[in-house]
Amino acid sequence: MNRIVMIMVLAAIFNISSIYGQDRMSVVKKIKGIEYKFEIDRSEVRRANRPTYRITTELGKDYELDKNEIIPNTMKKILGKKRLEELKKRKILLKFVCDSNGKVKDVVFLSSTKGIPFTDIEIYKLEKEFLKQQFPIIKFADKEKLGDLIFVYPVTLSKLVE
Repeated sequence: MNRIVMIMVLAAIFNISSIYGQDRMSVVKKIKGIEYKFEIDRSEVRRANRPTYRITTELGKDYELDKNEIIPNTMKKILGKKRLEELKKRKILLKFVCDSNGKVKDVVFLSSTKGIPFTDIEIYKLEKEFLKQQFPIIKFADKEKLGDLIFVYPVTLSKLVE
């Protein structure tokens, strides 16, 4: 009897340690051949294999981008009026990494509550469209020293419904 209990206890300890030893806080999903990493409760979605960017510039200090039309127009184009109406109570953040010319290299979808409201296909289509975009640089301190640029753009989806 003690032997069975000991085996069960060891099995439970092994199982618990293997669960906590894994990255249980995220899941990687493949969408149209591209791997995306979905963080806890879908509060962050990004490409699973994205590189680490070395950001040495500061928005507002080293550069300014004209991002006022590109982001809303892209979201309206991909999501459409009906879907935006469904999502109008939601807010998200979009984090962009751009090269020194404003060309989008990476986009991350963030949400502080209730997870990312977009379907897998919407995430794929939005990312694909954003990666085609280039934000005009309207001010920069030193173009020669300008490296990768990063900025976060808050999106209130109700403002896109018109």
